[in-house]
Amino acid sequence: MIHMDSEEEALHTISVLAEGGTVLSTLSPHPEPDDDGCGSVIKDRFGFTWIITCLNPAKQ
Repeated sequence: MIHMDSEEEALHTISVLAEGGTVLSTLSPHPEPDDDGCGSVIKDRFGFTWIITCLNPAKQ
């Protein structure tokens, strides 16, 4: 799990990890009460699963 400082940084990281891999869940807000953050799950080309998180821009 890696927390990014911005949504843009998270989306860039997701796109790099997804090259040759699979996005298992797109970047979306966490459910309440933890909806101040967003998360995505990616399986990279080597089979490692990554969780990328960032602050929810709608809650800023």
